[in-house]
Amino acid sequence: MGHNKRIYQMALTHLPKMGSVFGREVVAKLGGAEVFFEESKERLMSEFEIKAEVVDAVVRSEAVGRAERNADWLEKHDVEVLWFEDPEFPALLNHHLDSPMILYKKGPLKLNETRMVSVVGSRRATEYGLRYTQKFVEELAPYGACIVSGLAHGIDACAHRTALNCGLPTVAVLGNGFDEVYPRNHTGLSQEIATSGALLTEFPP
Repeated sequence: MGHNKRIYQMALTHLPKMGSVFGREVVAKLGGAEVFFEESKERLMSEFEIKAEVVDAVVRSEAVGRAERNADWLEKHDVEVLWFEDPEFPALLNHHLDSPMILYKKGPLKLNETRMVSVVGSRRATEYGLRYTQKFVEELAPYGACIVSGLAHGIDACAHRTALNCGLPTVAVLGNGFDEVYPRNHTGLSQEIATSGALLTEFPP
């Protein structure tokens, strides 16, 4: 059909009602995301318990078109696409059946080659909470741990900033696509993180 596998992998996640559990089942049974877009509507409906609207040719074509547009944007902004079968995809996530099929990553950090510690907490952190977070992250510095948090105000931002100050890698897991940084006043922080660590999201732009 003229598209590479990555386009079809992205397109599969753009289909309505295509959750990660069902999506992984589709890939396992058909042997690849691209097959879902090549097979007839009738075969897909007989193979899976799926509504006609999901496998409609127009719906599938629109999903591929959206994936192509996203691929252009992602390439322009140096964002890497990780499919759940890729060796670079976080291995521990694949122990969970409902983990995302795709992750979008910006930054050089190899996610399977470092120790990781998640540090998350209140957006309205107290002074004590911030001091404790800073001390906790600083004490992890000798171990070279990667600090994973969510880029939010409060504890998350403190954990990221302390990691950067200590020369530790840090990963920010976002609740939105890369076309918008939230909160906006953390744009600079996100850029610092992407320089040595990684920004990570399951949401396309």
